[in-house]
Amino acid sequence: MINVNSFDHINLNVSNLSKSLDFYQGVFGLEIKEEGLNGTRPYAIIGSGHVNLALYEKHEKLSSGGLNHIGIHIKDFENSFELLKKNGVEMDYDYIIEYDNSRSIYVRDPDGYGLELSEEFAGNL
Repeated sequence: MINVNSFDHINLNVSNLSKSLDFYQGVFGLEIKEEGLNGTRPYAIIGSGHVNLALYEKHEKLSSGGLNHIGIHIKDFENSFELLKKNGVEMDYDYIIEYDNSRSIYVRDPDGYGLELSEEFAGNL
């Protein structure tokens, strides 16, 4: 069984990153923690305390915005990958994704919703 610490973030595909940043900063006071390009897609990670959003400007193939995935901070990251494989959980990659300050495993629930299981809360930003 995977032990969950907390929800970590929600990753959204947005139609216009600049407008979304204005909204979430202006209405909720969320601060930019990281921003850049993922390939050719601009993104920003914003948050305050335990509220984090990852906003990715949608690519041409998406007709609208929407949920990309839900991030979950888990305990015992080291054993989780093997446990997921052993239990036949659908994974987006057959390896652990390495980031600068954290690692993640990407899986799908039975309805195809994406879940990012993270080693460090908010990518340790």
